[in-house]
Amino acid sequence: MIMKHVWHKIICAAAVVGATCSLGALEQPLIQLGADSSSGNTGSLPVKAVAAPNATLVTQTNGMTLTPLAEKDDSAIITFGHHPALNTNKFTLTAWVRLRSCGFEGNGVCLYDQLDDNNKDGFQLNLSFGQPGEIRLFPSFDGVGAFGGYFQQRVHIGDWGKWFFIALTCNGDAFHTALISDGVFEMKGPYKLKPAKKIHVNTLDPQLGLRRGSHNRAFRGNIADFRIYNRALSALELKEVAAEKKFAAENSREYPRVLLIGDSIRMGYGPLVRTALTGKIEIVWPDENCEDSRHIVQSLARYDSAFHPDMVYCNAGLHDIKTDRSSQTAQVTLEEYRRNLETIAKFFHDKKIPMIYALTTPVIDARHNSIQAFDRTNAKVMEYNKVAREVMKEYGVPVVDHYAIIAPERETLMRHDGVHMLDAGYSRLAKLVQAEIEKAAPAKK
Repeated sequence: MIMKHVWHKIICAAAVVGATCSLGALEQPLIQLGADSSSGNTGSLPVKAVAAPNATLVTQTNGMTLTPLAEKDDSAIITFGHHPALNTNKFTLTAWVRLRSCGFEGNGVCLYDQLDDNNKDGFQLNLSFGQPGEIRLFPSFDGVGAFGGYFQQRVHIGDWGKWFFIALTCNGDAFHTALISDGVFEMKGPYKLKPAKKIHVNTLDPQLGLRRGSHNRAFRGNIADFRIYNRALSALELKEVAAEKKFAAENSREYPRVLLIGDSIRMGYGPLVRTALTGKIEIVWPDENCEDSRHIVQSLARYDSAFHPDMVYCNAGLHDIKTDRSSQTAQVTLEEYRRNLETIAKFFHDKKIPMIYALTTPVIDARHNSIQAFDRTNAKVMEYNKVAREVMKEYGVPVVDHYAIIAPERETLMRHDGVHMLDAGYSRLAKLVQAEIEKAAPAKK
């Protein structure tokens, strides 16, 4: 039942040759997917939505959304019927994309795949990542990878990142890559293919969103206005294509965006808060465990550029208080903790981004210290929470007491490790966080 519904949505969003062209002399693309059904596009393509494990797929007027469930790396796949003209030595692929939770560094994700690994024929296009803000298009021709240079514009990758336009053109013996981010166009190449390639014909159905046989290369995010042309477009023509369906940096932000920063406790209640506030407030967070206050300070600029939050909900403490048994030194001393919280509060204050600070949850000393090689104590939690209150009062930041809502029933709400919550504990925290965010969240930007 679900798959049938998804298939119908995708078919309604697809268009091929025969649609009205609004680009003057530039011909209609061979294939166009994710177009707004109100734009006058006609025709249909045999499009199938094939769900990978634990995944679903939906479309919106601003593009196809590949939405993994349960925060897994598996995603959904869009496949469409094979077209003989796809097998050529001259072609262009373009798309507007927005990447979600792909990490700040990593091996990359697959956008388009028509590659037969067994026979080493066909074509594949991946997006690979370097340092924050670096991205490149990494094509594979007949199974042979070809690296182009990194784009180092402000490409925001996260939950959610910015829309940006990408393109790859191939003229048979070389390829170019292009990217538009924040209205800036950049084209790289030519990158020579050795030997010159004519993509060998295969009859595989092309697919978007996942490399065949590899769920760890799933595309997570939005793909809008995906096109294939059967020749290499010029830089000017690529700009025309991008201009026809331009996406502003924040054009799909329907709700205020709240960034959750915190450790594994945040990772426990975060998905519950997101579910509860769906359709009201967009809840986002870094994929990583944000650990202690020192790590958060080092990551502030990275988090801000990746998420552009309207509000921040922050906590640090459980990693800060980790204490070496020999030296009795905390991972982050109380003095450094104070300085770090001041830096965090000042950072968001200066950017005029409202923040809520959550006090650290309790520790059950006997449970925790009997199974760990380092100590945590509830007395230290209370010390660090006292400092947090003092700092946040100085900066006018509201404080939410996560400690108080758990402490009276900690024996039944917390796990055997004396730190993490049982489901009932995370549920209680989530309800508190949800209520505080709903009260304080500003209107969307």
